[in-house]
Amino acid sequence: MTNTVKAEFSEILEYLDSFTNYERKVNADSNDFGLDGIKRLLQRCNNPQNDFKAIHIAGTKGKGSTATMIAMILQESGLRVGLYTSPHLIDIRERIKINNELVSKEFFCKCFNELQIKQGITNANNDEHQFTYFEIITALAFIAFSKSIVDVAIIETGLGGRLDATNIINPTVCGITPISIDHTTQLGSSIENIAAEKGGIIKPAIPTIFGKQTNKAKKILKNIATKNNCPYIFFGEENFNYELSKEITSINDSQIIDIITPKTIHKDIKMSVLGTHQLHNATLACTISSSFLEQTKREIKTENIKSAFNKIKLPGRIEVISSSPWMLLDGAHNKASILALIDTIEQRFLTNNKAKVNFIVAFAKDKDIEEMLKTIIPVAENITITEFNHPRCQSAEKVAKLVSELSFTNIKINKNSIDAIIDMKSQTKNNDLICITGSLYLVGEIHRIRDKYKFRS
Repeated sequence: MTNTVKAEFSEILEYLDSFTNYERKVNADSNDFGLDGIKRLLQRCNNPQNDFKAIHIAGTKGKGSTATMIAMILQESGLRVGLYTSPHLIDIRERIKINNELVSKEFFCKCFNELQIKQGITNANNDEHQFTYFEIITALAFIAFSKSIVDVAIIETGLGGRLDATNIINPTVCGITPISIDHTTQLGSSIENIAAEKGGIIKPAIPTIFGKQTNKAKKILKNIATKNNCPYIFFGEENFNYELSKEITSINDSQIIDIITPKTIHKDIKMSVLGTHQLHNATLACTISSSFLEQTKREIKTENIKSAFNKIKLPGRIEVISSSPWMLLDGAHNKASILALIDTIEQRFLTNNKAKVNFIVAFAKDKDIEEMLKTIIPVAENITITEFNHPRCQSAEKVAKLVSELSFTNIKINKNSIDAIIDMKSQTKNNDLICITGSLYLVGEIHRIRDKYKFRS
């Protein structure tokens, strides 16, 4: 790669940072979102989103993991697959992958320059043509997928669904992962409100596959699907489930399941990722993939599913980064995700041994921190509160106050996340566990330096 490309890529990143980025804003609300900007942006680029088939994924928990699984299954089925997810941990190109590879910096620059020439985008200081960071990255991804002639692109919503910039596509299949309380300022404070926003991706007559939902969310989603006259199925109904075919007896055991879809049963699927919730995500991904392949006159094969799950890696999703002592890195940032994390810790580390669990946590200001702490505290031996470099990060002092109010006393503040890990590691026995969680931004910070500090299993 030439120095010119490196410089151009850096300049583009700096330029993108001049646009409004709601991932970095604390007080964004529903009035800040809409489809007018992305429509204008894409129309002037000849609507690249219409050049490829798409699968649209929304939900609260597991949408990124599910989207990644779908992409790998379809790739192993012989398709050229685009994948658009957010946020990224280290490199913005993590958001735009083709056949599980980051696009090159050269190609990223080429797509951005094409977008800029056709649209004439200007930064946020120009009121005439204001676009958001997410709208520009979304348009750039669509251009990349169009130019790469993908067979299908898996598109994950950024926030919500109805007013999300990705909701401009015409998908072949829609999928909605479990819905829980999160992003209440933007989506509403009730499950019903959030389900209505997420359900906004449902399109007339387009098959929609739903993950496991609460009764309240299910009622809302079912009504939307019925009004849109689209075929739909919910996890747990009509031959849509999984069965565990091998019991987990040790920390290193792989989960092996039979995936039950409406068309067939895929037996003995070995999972390379941790967490019972990932078994649900895998089942949802297989069912969505099966629906897409069926509609495009292709067949889903068990051997391709096995190959896909053998290759899948999900950075920052209950990721083991050390085994001496055990260290888990997880981007859980709402109560439902923390519950899934704790369930995995109890199953893997606490059932057959007496391991102690030490937590290093940091949270964003707009999250329900108290509810997450209530879930963590019952299994915690010690809690170190740290911070990450982001405007949405809640101060360690405020988090510590919440922990104290919940009558937990083994707490420490160390605002430098690296120092926090080094300190905790020096005090943790090899058979015990350190769990780093609370935010994907914290996870990204650790990923940037993990090799330097040998945080690797």
